[in-house]
Amino acid sequence: MGAFALSGGRLMLNDDVALRVLLFDSTLRTVSPIIDTMSTAARRYDSQRDRIVRCYGDTTLFVDAVASAIVVVDPQGRAIRVVASPSPLLISGVANYPLGPPGCDAQGRLIFRVLPSRPNLGRPPVAADFEGKSDPESMFVARADLRTRLVDTIATLNIGRPNLLSTEAIDGRKRTVAGVRPLEPADDWTVCPDGWVAILRAHDYHIDWIRADGTRSSTKPIQHAWKRLGDADKKRVIDSVAAVLDSLNAAGTNSSRYVTLDPSLLPDYATPFAAHESRCDLQGNVWARTTPNGFARGPVTYDVINRDGTLIDRVQIPGGTSLLAVGSGVVYLSSREANGIVIARAPIR
Repeated sequence: MGAFALSGGRLMLNDDVALRVLLFDSTLRTVSPIIDTMSTAARRYDSQRDRIVRCYGDTTLFVDAVASAIVVVDPQGRAIRVVASPSPLLISGVANYPLGPPGCDAQGRLIFRVLPSRPNLGRPPVAADFEGKSDPESMFVARADLRTRLVDTIATLNIGRPNLLSTEAIDGRKRTVAGVRPLEPADDWTVCPDGWVAILRAHDYHIDWIRADGTRSSTKPIQHAWKRLGDADKKRVIDSVAAVLDSLNAAGTNSSRYVTLDPSLLPDYATPFAAHESRCDLQGNVWARTTPNGFARGPVTYDVINRDGTLIDRVQIPGGTSLLAVGSGVVYLSSREANGIVIARAPIR
């Protein structure tokens, strides 16, 4: 499920369970289906890989993964035209939720993240490309011009020491075994409503800004209380992650298996923010999810950082809820109740 705030307190929501895109008014009571699986919709929703992207000026892009096409939705929620995707990498990057939410710069170019391609592959790598080695240590933030169909790279993200990959044989078939490294310091990124791209650097917690005209700037390191991880802390993290991996292994296929590494292989300091969780509010401030409660069910705290790299606020999200989007002075939260997912709006105090 993905969402972003629009002007006037509205919310655009991608319901990838019911396969539809919904536009909520400022009260969250009036809901308009924008794209649906129903034949009466202006555009059909075809796949759980379909995704919405906030573009400049309250325009929404609906990325149709099946058709490899992009539907342009105007600020009133009307599908006005369809354009072809300029690259298969765009579809794989935009449709992959763990790579982070894509966006648009002020010139309407689509900003998204992709895995690095190995030489001569011509595609994002898969586990077999790294057999007996490891995952890649970097990822790229790319930019696609939907008119000229040109795609270029604007930033490289360091994603920390990679997971270790090996193989094992099960009934004569190979299976990939991934040794997962939790708490690795990994860069993150987000696109603001005005098109500025923020690259959050994990090694010293500063932000690199990229503007649509290509100019760049960097902030000083952000105020942060770095926490040293003792042996007990590392074991607690490993135990928590192991429970999650056990559930993934039970629900997955026989083609892969996830295991945790020895606690001694974890970093000595906790990473300052969680990867894939950064957001930008309508004022252009970055919201970075801090990690002390990253594996807990309790409240989660977000650092709010302005363009100068100054920490201007810390906002705590209640336990049992997830941050969907950030508006102007409000946050949009989701929670799982007995009758389904509940969406609420809360003021920022």
